[in-house]
Amino acid sequence: MFAMSVHLAFTFKMIPRADATTRVATGESEPVFNENPGAPYAATRGPSTRH
Repeated sequence: MFAMSVHLAFTFKMIPRADATTRVATGESEPVFNENPGAPYAATRGPSTRH
């Protein structure tokens, strides 16, 4: 199935950052995704598990 993600349910988890540059959502060897550099929080996204 192919679908646009805007029509699928996702959950976001806000992760507090120790400082404005340290990665908290992705590892050093992983692509940066939702790290939000300079912001007090990073975010992880995943599929919604609620029905």
